[in-house]
Amino acid sequence: MPQRALIYSRDGFGLRHLRRSRAIVHALVEDRPEMSFLILSSSPIIGSFNFQSRGEFRCIPGVIKLRNGDYISHSLHIHVENTLARRWSIIRHTAETFDPDLFVVDKEPLGLRGEVCETLEMLKARGVLLVLGLRDVMDYPLLLAQEWERKNAVPALRDLYDEIWVYGLPQACNPLEKFDLPQSVHHKTIYAGYLRREADSKARAATHEAPINGLYLLVTAGGGGDGETLMAPLGEGRMRYLRQRKTDGLPGLLNTADLYVWPAVRETYGMALLEAQAAGVLVVAGDAGGVAENIRHGITGVLTPEGNVAELADAIAGLLADPARRAAMCTAAQTKIANEHSLEAASHALNDIVTTTRRRRAA
Repeated sequence: MPQRALIYSRDGFGLRHLRRSRAIVHALVEDRPEMSFLILSSSPIIGSFNFQSRGEFRCIPGVIKLRNGDYISHSLHIHVENTLARRWSIIRHTAETFDPDLFVVDKEPLGLRGEVCETLEMLKARGVLLVLGLRDVMDYPLLLAQEWERKNAVPALRDLYDEIWVYGLPQACNPLEKFDLPQSVHHKTIYAGYLRREADSKARAATHEAPINGLYLLVTAGGGGDGETLMAPLGEGRMRYLRQRKTDGLPGLLNTADLYVWPAVRETYGMALLEAQAAGVLVVAGDAGGVAENIRHGITGVLTPEGNVAELADAIAGLLADPARRAAMCTAAQTKIANEHSLEAASHALNDIVTTTRRRRAA
């Protein structure tokens, strides 16, 4: 049984990797009191998070991905190649000294520009359990498959990794279905289900922001590093820009909103939509990508044609003027969330998988 877990979590401005890695290691140490962990991350705000007493983090120099795909250092006076060399050295040295029994790499099979490749080979020679962790819904699977082919990631999945953990259920999504992978890789893929995430009860009760009178729209720009650049030209006036927010403050903001508007044109799933629905906010979204799978038009929310600004505006205006309709759809959406996306629903689905697998083996 592993005693020490090392987690590689590549984070820039976003927090998805870090939040996911933190939830996983906390669940591991709660289940195994003898276990300790260390997270490698480039997140500039990792120190703002609380960690279990048997865990710690190690910061690696940060980089920023530009729109053209290139990278620059967080510290602009340091050339990016020097930053990448420092990252590689810290990752390998940390793995050597921490001497883990389990090494989990989050999403990127070889890390940023292959920076964990030599560490994987070194730990493989030591007999360490190597795991690639993937979320259940990946960004644009076809494009990601091309990216992995370009980075020559498939040999690592085949030859280096012992297991591939998918954080979800096969009924929800198969993140590898668009990839041309050998059967040996599919055989080592394990669907791990979901972890419960508890929201701060105080955050649900109130928000620290000054009250806003009358109807208003809460607009979020996502977790990427370009959110501030996107919102800044709008100015103040009738808009208040709250800047980057900690996760535990979002439920309070959502509870005070009348509508959650999602005009994105390319979205594979839309977890933020589910979070808004769970908080009791009606969602208006573009009918594109995976969004339509989470919104039942006219029942649990409203969908408008992709890119049609006029219809989106009309839908918003109509719903703001019809509180009764909003309330009815909010109730239906929360019921759908409880029935299809709750921990209990995931537990039942996982139990069905286990039961079916046992029956097949028995036969």
